[in-house]
Amino acid sequence: MSEFYNASESEKKINEDWKKKKLWEKALKKNKGKEKFYFLDGPPFVTNEVHQGTMYTIFIKDSVVRYKLLKGFDVRAQPGWDTQGLPIEVVVEKKLGIKNKKEIKEFGEEKFVEECKNLVESYIKLNTDIILDYGVLWFYNEPYRTYKDEYIESVWYAIKKAYDKGLIYSGLKATWFCVRCGTPMSNYEIRDKYYDKEDTSTYVLFKLQDGRYLLIWTTTPWTLPSNAAVAINSGFKYIEVETEGKRIILAKDREQVLKELGKDYKVINEYEGKDLLGLKYTHPFADIPQIKENADKIGLVIDGKELSSEEGTPFVESTEGTGLVHSAPGHGESDYKIGMANHLPILSPVDENGKFTKEAGWLEGEDVLKVNDKIIEYLEKNGMLFATQKIIHKYPHCWRCKTPLVTISSRQWFLSIANIKNELIKLSKEIKWVPPISEEMFESWLANAQDWVISRQRYWNTPMPIWKCENCDNTCVIGSKSELLSKAGIKVIKDLHKSSLDGIKIKCEKCEGEMKRVPDVMDVWIDSGSASFADLNYPAKKEEFQRYFPADFISEGNDQIRGWFYSLLVMGYIATDSLPYKNVAMHRFIVGEDGNKLSKSEGNYKPISELIKEGYSRDALRITLLKHNIDDVAVFTLNELKDDTKTINLFYNLEKLYSSAKEILKEDKTQELKLKSEDVWIISKWNSVKRDVNDYMDKFRTDFALNRITDFLVNDLSRMYLKLAKGRMFDDNDYTAFKTFEYVLKELSIASSIFMPFISEKVFKSIEKRGSTISSVFPVANQNSIDEDIEIRMQRTMDILQGILSSREKLKLNLRRPLKSVSIPSVYSSQIIEDIILRLGNILHINYELTPDEFDPTIDFTKLKQRMQQNDMTVATSKFLELTKETVIRNLKGNLKLSSDGKDYTISPTEIDLKPKSKDIVQFNTDKDIILIDSMANDEVNVLWIKREIIRAVQSIRKELGLNRIDNIKLNLMINNEPNNEIKNAIIKEVLAKTASTEEKSDKLLKVQDLNIGNNNIVIEVYK
Repeated sequence: MSEFYNASESEKKINEDWKKKKLWEKALKKNKGKEKFYFLDGPPFVTNEVHQGTMYTIFIKDSVVRYKLLKGFDVRAQPGWDTQGLPIEVVVEKKLGIKNKKEIKEFGEEKFVEECKNLVESYIKLNTDIILDYGVLWFYNEPYRTYKDEYIESVWYAIKKAYDKGLIYSGLKATWFCVRCGTPMSNYEIRDKYYDKEDTSTYVLFKLQDGRYLLIWTTTPWTLPSNAAVAINSGFKYIEVETEGKRIILAKDREQVLKELGKDYKVINEYEGKDLLGLKYTHPFADIPQIKENADKIGLVIDGKELSSEEGTPFVESTEGTGLVHSAPGHGESDYKIGMANHLPILSPVDENGKFTKEAGWLEGEDVLKVNDKIIEYLEKNGMLFATQKIIHKYPHCWRCKTPLVTISSRQWFLSIANIKNELIKLSKEIKWVPPISEEMFESWLANAQDWVISRQRYWNTPMPIWKCENCDNTCVIGSKSELLSKAGIKVIKDLHKSSLDGIKIKCEKCEGEMKRVPDVMDVWIDSGSASFADLNYPAKKEEFQRYFPADFISEGNDQIRGWFYSLLVMGYIATDSLPYKNVAMHRFIVGEDGNKLSKSEGNYKPISELIKEGYSRDALRITLLKHNIDDVAVFTLNELKDDTKTINLFYNLEKLYSSAKEILKEDKTQELKLKSEDVWIISKWNSVKRDVNDYMDKFRTDFALNRITDFLVNDLSRMYLKLAKGRMFDDNDYTAFKTFEYVLKELSIASSIFMPFISEKVFKSIEKRGSTISSVFPVANQNSIDEDIEIRMQRTMDILQGILSSREKLKLNLRRPLKSVSIPSVYSSQIIEDIILRLGNILHINYELTPDEFDPTIDFTKLKQRMQQNDMTVATSKFLELTKETVIRNLKGNLKLSSDGKDYTISPTEIDLKPKSKDIVQFNTDKDIILIDSMANDEVNVLWIKREIIRAVQSIRKELGLNRIDNIKLNLMINNEPNNEIKNAIIKEVLAKTASTEEKSDKLLKVQDLNIGNNNIVIEVYK
């Protein structure tokens, strides 16, 4: 039975029914007060329609939430949206045609903030509707929005605690900066935002006071006006070469640079690195104001031996450059560190728009991202340019607008990670990670984490709750709206956003002067990082916090190791002095068919909303995404989605099969249930599956659990059990088969509902008119029902059956054509279920023993050489030939053991070619077993063959005429122009027909069909 399932329409109706009856809310209420399960939703940015990557994460979360609900937990699952920050601002800027911060101020900060809020709400509605449409019912709960005042208050509370602990400080420091957005970036924001960029590799000559030159290399010539020192490695050897009339110094290990640049040179001296320390050079931009002002503090050769970058890369390398590094402490993190260590001035004559300031003299107003050619021209004109090359290298870009970043020094606010790093590492060891590799990745990130620059010079973010006195520089950090109202002496604030707060002043408690708010907003990761307690409105609502905190489960992609997983731990620890979450399921990304990240602009995926409009099954998308191993990157394709739709259709057809059987078989409570071997097996198998699925879900392995269920559904229940049970239900009125099917199908519908909720609900409703999968109890295994022996026997049976079916294909023997016999000499009858092989293989007899005289066994050298060396093969073959055929045939149920000169050899049954003497006997092997097919067709075979073909033809006619399997028909048969009542009477019952009477005028002839089977001509007449 196979019918088309209109999934889209059915799923829509089921969803409407859930909503109308408020089944989700009722299920939550039923579990209230039981053991708690706090799922914390990692808030996605609301800058676009959700795509398959976002939905993948949501489906993982939904599967766990549904599972815990059905397990009886008091589930707290509130959706969340990351609603502030650059991602939102960039979209609004594009919408309004705004290009920079100046234009935002002209437009009006308050109006701009309002536009951001409106955009956020429109996308929340769009995406909530889509997510609900896919059956993610916890999205009916009111979501937390990071821009709401109650959320911001929780964030402020954490910042105040951090300040009180001495973790918040301000300072001048070199940080990555986006000149388009006019704001700094944290290291972890740009970690995976390095893209190819073409730059000019520039070799510059710094002239020493004695006339020699230091050869330095840079790809950012615009930083040369801020040079403060040249760093060498005192452990390196350096050489002095003569080239182009100049004496030039570089590292000995980098001599090859001169060859690569095509320079003729002569080595005239060699030095220890330490001999160069303290040498003074003339600054290449000695005429600009900031260099003149700091001339006595800069221009020395210093030691960079002990310094390395955050990633562990030495500041002065022997693998690139020249071994002498131009150091500009105002334009690089490592440069900043070496500058601090050597008391160098922090020179950074660049404003937030990326333009040189007046401190850069004649360069004032130049764009640092466009000025390199002008600087190179200046160096060449003044005899300081040694060589240039064009290179393409990885360079950091803004994570939202894709503008190349620059490193400039500016006064920012920082959160000290160094002071709490040990506590964070200690706490992280209590987290349970899936997969385990996630733990190593997270601990590695924590170990190298730097102080966090948390201030941003933007508009649509949580404002810094810091007020400073203009007179005495006193600082006040506000922890709540009520505290601000009290200290400011006001009664009402419109909201807690920058445009509403910038005008609020506080009286200084030290000098009674006026305190103004620091105009910055905070890094958006501060917002989402506060979710573990802000989602619970802590500290405003302590009861909710005490009931549910910490989060029991979170799940996001692997990029969140340095993103949300990290910020959540930091902020959660600061706010609560404890671990904010217990379990993490981390998955890899979903990519498009081109192997790249899903991108709307690249068009490498079909939008979710279009999938709905085009009628794709929502359940199919869920299992297409969820089935992928969370350890691996998964490619999303429409072909895969279409393939998985077949699984949904299969489930639907099982429901139709069940409904048809239920209509035929009326319940008889007096009837004794007599289980057959396949019934015992499917019950055992299902309980084994339940055991495994519960175990996987308890460990948050949604991928393993889903694949266990779908494998059971497709291979065990549909392809195996129902092939055996269908005939029993419809032909033999076997109530035991029906009740077994019903038991498994009902529990399967509940278990599968956490992954494919719509079709599962439909199946469940066909069995139970009342209730829902949502209000059911998740099925657990009955250990007493698990029979490992029968599962092993059935697996061997299935393997052999598959071998027989494959053999039939190769021999072009249709499954409806019976086989006289099959011999399986490699097994004992107790190792398989013979009856099942006979029925499903359409076989008349099975033999387990062979007659030696009918075979001439030899070794199959093709197989043997796959595991044996030539010498061993020669010896083993020689010993094999010494055996009689009786010995070989008698030992086919195990490995044949041979010995020679104290060395043992084994030959498995499938490495033996039996070479049957009869041309009707053909040998096929599985991995473990020998299968011998007797393809001869005798009278017994032919009669059975004819019956099977007629039955198939009648059922095909039913379908063609639009008749159900249970609709009454009448049948007449002619075989070779003669009536054959023996065959007709044998199949009448099986096809649910009656004998037609040609004399009854009331019988209407519906169809006549001719068949040719072997040498037999058959005419089938179907009447109504």
